[in-house]
Amino acid sequence: MNEEDKRQIWETEHLIFSFDYAKPKTAVYNVIAKCGGAVLGQIKWYPAWRHYCFFPTTEFETVHSDRCLASISLFVEFLNKKHKGIIKVLFEEFWECVSPDKDWKLKELEKVYLKSDSEAGK
Repeated sequence: MNEEDKRQIWETEHLIFSFDYAKPKTAVYNVIAKCGGAVLGQIKWYPAWRHYCFFPTTEFETVHSDRCLASISLFVEFLNKKHKGIIKVLFEEFWECVSPDKDWKLKELEKVYLKSDSEAGK
């Protein structure tokens, strides 16, 4: 894990995504509410699904809007694609392609940054 990953990774209007700690092959990230600073949950590797997933906190009830869920989903999607070697960019570059003012154009990102099927070993 390099220093780039050991900091606040991304910030939305209401959420902060930050690095928590590294595991041998994966990492754990906190999802933090900007208002109050409570940790709403973690994004970490779920071995049964071989996938990064969002684990909401069990310490208190959380409520999420569609935009918050979309932000969490986008970050999880990025981590999964990066882990599988499909995306070869830092999150900031990923976000530039999918930011809300660009209408979340994931297809644009795929055209620019995704490996071809042959490169991905498929």
